[in-house]
Amino acid sequence: KHIEIRDNQTNVSYELLFGEYLKGATNIKIVDPYIRLPYQIRNLMELLSLVAKYKPLDNSIKIHLETYNDAEYMEQTSIAFRDLSESLENQDIDFTFSYNESIHDRYISLDTGWKAILGRALDVWQRVFSRYDLSEYYQNSRLCKEFAVTIIKE
Repeated sequence: KHIEIRDNQTNVSYELLFGEYLKGATNIKIVDPYIRLPYQIRNLMELLSLVAKYKPLDNSIKIHLETYNDAEYMEQTSIAFRDLSESLENQDIDFTFSYNESIHDRYISLDTGWKAILGRALDVWQRVFSRYDLSEYYQNSRLCKEFAVTIIKE
């Protein structure tokens, strides 16, 4: 499956892009070299909340994030990732992370055999300028950046 999103397109969500492929996954690897700023961490949290939504109650899930970080963001981001990991424990989700300065590719790999190759990684929406804008909390109303996602069976 190949999805192309136009610049300024709306009605795009992680659920639309990945939802059906998350069902049944118990081991997920997210590779995105650009998870360091607050809005990028928010995007990650929104993806992880979708994973929690599709997780059967009796299953546990392992999620590993591989990213890169500049020295100036390392401490702040590591604290955010540890906080996120603690909050996911209540959902029976084991979240781990590592830093790799040589990564470039962006993808989500699932133990069900699916792999989503992400043109823009998780950073698919244009900036929202007010925290009181509904689109800050509702992905479908956000304006997108132009990107493509290809989903393959490995």
